[in-house]
Amino acid sequence: MGLNHLVVRTQDDPARLAAALRAEVRRADPNFVVQSITPVRGLVDDAMRPWRFNMTLATLLAGLALGLAAVGLCGTVAYGVARRTREIGVRRALGAQAFDVLRLVWGQVVALSLLGAAIGLAVALAAAELLRPLLFGVAPREAGSLATLTALLLAVCAAASLPAAWRATRIEPLAALRESE
Repeated sequence: MGLNHLVVRTQDDPARLAAALRAEVRRADPNFVVQSITPVRGLVDDAMRPWRFNMTLATLLAGLALGLAAVGLCGTVAYGVARRTREIGVRRALGAQAFDVLRLVWGQVVALSLLGAAIGLAVALAAAELLRPLLFGVAPREAGSLATLTALLLAVCAAASLPAAWRATRIEPLAALRESE
């Protein structure tokens, strides 16, 4: 029978007890060679290092994807506003205030974002068990995580659409009607 590891619980610093531990082991078995003395925290850190790296990389890639999605959404809303320049000009000519135009454009994007979030949550809940092997210390259907991520995505969608919606409020009715002819 071989002894691979010896675990010693101490209140003191393990490095300061290394010499005493080696002496006690040598006294118990003179043929046993102590190769290294490592705190359990160090062993756990070594075992978790690849997982931490992978999660850091996944987090960075998720942030990059979120940024790209925000830029894409901003461009899409700007394109939609450009396509609706005449409509917005007519609305403004008929008396719509800047706030009404902002509410119209921004409200439509937020409504679509809410629909997308609902669909995304349904898919995430349905596929949650497939992710279980990849998660450590988090349940796949943890309400707090899902709510936080959903709120983050909705906030990014709302913020990304705001510049184009704001630009829509600056459309001059006469200029919009002249350009579209």
